[in-house]
Amino acid sequence: MSQPVNRTAARILSVVMVVLCMAAAGVGVRLSQEEKPFSLGDFSQVSLEKTLEEFQRSRSSEDLVTLLKVLCWQVVEGNNPEAEEMIARYGTELFDRARAGETDLSALGDDETMLELLRLIRSFGAK
Repeated sequence: MSQPVNRTAARILSVVMVVLCMAAAGVGVRLSQEEKPFSLGDFSQVSLEKTLEEFQRSRSSEDLVTLLKVLCWQVVEGNNPEAEEMIARYGTELFDRARAGETDLSALGDDETMLELLRLIRSFGAK
């Protein structure tokens, strides 16, 4: 009579282990799918209009990079698809400056940030 009880206990324990493993896998999948923060910084409090005005006034490469970061934030985090066209235009301007030797991209920010910015602006159509 003890053998059927042991088998039943073993089955219950097996079912509990399977359920726990499935729950752990579900939690693992959910954690791996969490969105990463925007890698170029938090531009949620930065005015696109003021940043654009500042760049248009100064025409400096530093302000151009800042404008591009804000525009990328607007598209990726701010759900502003209209900014994509501006990224393509101003991103192409940054590339043109670099090709002409007017701008040293490595002097405008750390390598990791600049590589991510360049990847983003290319993905939005800058050439």
